[in-house]
Amino acid sequence: MFIGLCFFSLTSSAIEAQQAVKTSTEGGRYEIVQSEIARKCFFKLDKYTGNVYQLVKKSNGDVTWEKMLVIGLALDTIKEDAINFQIFMGGIAVSDCFMINIHTGKTYQLFCDKTTDELFWGYIIENNL
Repeated sequence: MFIGLCFFSLTSSAIEAQQAVKTSTEGGRYEIVQSEIARKCFFKLDKYTGNVYQLVKKSNGDVTWEKMLVIGLALDTIKEDAINFQIFMGGIAVSDCFMINIHTGKTYQLFCDKTTDELFWGYIIENNL
């Protein structure tokens, strides 16, 4: 009986744990990804350009894709007509969401503006060691 309860407890905990989600580095140009922790983190990624769109509901009830701010994206190196970007969403917090240029390693983190509650992507500055 005790072993059965331990097994049930372990499996229940495993079911409740949030899984990381990431886009594919293969296949089509666009991909949709949603975080398991935050409903507002519902994105469409253009894997070629790094443009990210957030699914938003307008005040009139319409649902649309709204282009997000990605700070530093214009300066990024991309291969033309090829997959360049991937999104990874950790299962803990909004700040655990990242986009990476799979060729250069330049990484962007998801941020939330505290005054407007809007999400945007900012690049992570890498220090050369």
